[in-house]
Amino acid sequence: GLCAIVLYPDLSETDKKLGYAMAMKDFLPTGLKGLLLVAFLAAYMSTISTQLNWGTSYVINDLYHRFIHKNATQKQLVMASRINTLLLMLVALLVTTQIQTLESVFKFMIECGAGLGAVLILRWYWWRINAWSEIAATIAPFISFTFLLNFYPNLEFPYGLFITVGFTTVIWLIATFITQPTDLQVLKKFYARVKPEGFWQPVASDSPKSTLPLLLSC
Repeated sequence: GLCAIVLYPDLSETDKKLGYAMAMKDFLPTGLKGLLLVAFLAAYMSTISTQLNWGTSYVINDLYHRFIHKNATQKQLVMASRINTLLLMLVALLVTTQIQTLESVFKFMIECGAGLGAVLILRWYWWRINAWSEIAATIAPFISFTFLLNFYPNLEFPYGLFITVGFTTVIWLIATFITQPTDLQVLKKFYARVKPEGFWQPVASDSPKSTLPLLLSC
């Protein structure tokens, strides 16, 4: 990428992303061009298969098998997984028709993922965070992003990111306090095994104290 900037200094802002491909075309022999193309395709396919398998495992294991069809056999789960994978591919194809630039994809990923980060970190330090906290923090960024995209399309990055993170934080905190905490016995088992630091007093009262501060001080 850096070499392409030097080799093709006259590329416009919109065409700079073509520099890498132009360098491949101008400087690589035929065999290496084919090898690099295959490497790109392999990386592309591995990413697609990873995301499809990952998304399907969430839907089937955490939603379908847990709440919809608890007594499903392995054969039924495999069939449901195949159908869900196909649906995910179709949805992904529809989404790609609305994408104009890779930059917009990165902004979408950052804004819709940033709000979830606080929950994923704080769940190790605060006993009160539960599954509904994470569900709320997963859904809220999409609502905020869609609202800003439709009503404030000219809002520059990262101001939209700050708004989304703030909105998501408020939503998952509300969800945390209006829902029941995780079962106390489950929390105690987790605390006894992990010994997390932070705000675990209601859970830690009957458990041995963590030795992590002592180890760190040494």
